[in-house]
Amino acid sequence: MSHSTESQATDVELHKPRKSVLGLVVKYILLGLIDSIGGYAVFLMVAASLWIPAVVLVASLIGINWLYLTERAVPLKYLLPGTVTMAVFAVLPIVYTVYIAFTNYSTGHVLSKEEAIAAISNEGYTDYDAFTVQVADDSSGKRVYLLERFNAEGSAVASYVGDEAGLTEVTERYVLNEANQYEPIPPAGYTAVDSAEVDKWLSSGKAFRVPLTDIRYIQLDTANLAYEREQRWVYDKKADTFTDTSCGNVFKDNGHGNFVGKECEFNEPFSLEKGWMVGVGFENFLKVFNNPRYSEPMARVFIWTVVYAGSSVFLTFTIGMLVAFLFNVPTMRGRKLYRGLLIIPYAVPGFLSLLVWRGLLNPDWGAVNTLLGLEIPWLTDPTWAKVSILLVNTWLGFPYMFLVATGALQAIPAELKEAASVDGANRMQIFRNVTLPLLLVAVGPLLVGSFSYNFNNFNQVYLLTGGGPEIANQNTAAGATDILISYTYKLAFFSGAGNNYGLASAVSIMLFFIVGGMAFWSFRRSKALENMS
Repeated sequence: MSHSTESQATDVELHKPRKSVLGLVVKYILLGLIDSIGGYAVFLMVAASLWIPAVVLVASLIGINWLYLTERAVPLKYLLPGTVTMAVFAVLPIVYTVYIAFTNYSTGHVLSKEEAIAAISNEGYTDYDAFTVQVADDSSGKRVYLLERFNAEGSAVASYVGDEAGLTEVTERYVLNEANQYEPIPPAGYTAVDSAEVDKWLSSGKAFRVPLTDIRYIQLDTANLAYEREQRWVYDKKADTFTDTSCGNVFKDNGHGNFVGKECEFNEPFSLEKGWMVGVGFENFLKVFNNPRYSEPMARVFIWTVVYAGSSVFLTFTIGMLVAFLFNVPTMRGRKLYRGLLIIPYAVPGFLSLLVWRGLLNPDWGAVNTLLGLEIPWLTDPTWAKVSILLVNTWLGFPYMFLVATGALQAIPAELKEAASVDGANRMQIFRNVTLPLLLVAVGPLLVGSFSYNFNNFNQVYLLTGGGPEIANQNTAAGATDILISYTYKLAFFSGAGNNYGLASAVSIMLFFIVGGMAFWSFRRSKALENMS
């Protein structure tokens, strides 16, 4: 009995799968690469004081190493890569879009408040005296500015040495050279720095300012020129305000990511250019309906989007179905060749076809007008531009419907048609009562999907018409052929007031619910899901 048990145990050991040495080596190499890249990323995050992302990344690395070095949770080893990929490329963008939709993230509101305050403080100034300057190193290697102030006649009136601590007046250090021009001669103990090196030093952002008062300083502009400047915008941390030193006006935080006050010249409300990102609640969503600049074109764009998507589906399906019927005759010669040729528009990359059609439909030198002797403004007239988009989209989309309809027709049992014919039905009655209902059962979900696709068919509009032509006497980013997705793109990047990512994200979320709602209604109405199950 004992011998039998030992034999069975040995048998199990022999049949136990052995780990591949090569597989282990590859696993350790990949884990090492992931840990190296992750460790470097953690180092950069810590250097940038991004503590929460650094902790999350460290925890993730520990979890990955434990998962792939342990013998437990084998299924998770295969699920994790796909789950992480989905989270990074699908879930994370959605979450980020929703987050941005509730902020004022846009041109002028991309910084944090601390960064905006620093930018305002550093950029605004008033110029006073100019200095000729020579950058030099003293005997200890500390870099200084050797400065010379000249009067209106061009004569030197004072010489200084400036460093990060302040300004010190020294004896005149300029002399006339052989060309009767002033030439900077460093005093004893100073070594002049080459101009090329100074230029590199300046471009690297390492040049310092020479402080004169709390708000006055001397700043190096070029290798041989500096200015005495007064900081225009002075920040009061306690009051959380900026003061314009040129006139004394005070600018306060308006709660929407800007410092607002009155400008000096006209004493009218004025917002400082640099702002910061803050939460604005549902303001972006309400703006779409309350602001005429967005609400008026939005209604027009929405109606055209529905018409465009619906017409595209109707035209592509109708033509594709008719062509499928035409070539569904088994006795037709060359049927395979004809079918292959009809698929070409679908096989050619869409962006390439759209650019070709844009050239063909050019009103001035396009091949369509030139060869046919026409003068139709295909892309410059609002009505004709819409016709052009529908025609081109039909040309691009009907091969797909042709393929789908061909497969569905061939799947319909011939006995049903024969039975209807025996009962006395003619061809039209057979098509209307037998063929078409069965065809719609098969392609119904695809028609809903095609409608959703065309509802968001950004490439078609952007590459063919760019959303244009523009509509006269309307102050809006929306063109005559813009659909919701292209209009959203313009709101984000070409809205006339810089980039408005918050508003564009809000419209994107609304667009998602519109398309999702219409798709849900279509599925419920057509009973497509039940028929597919």
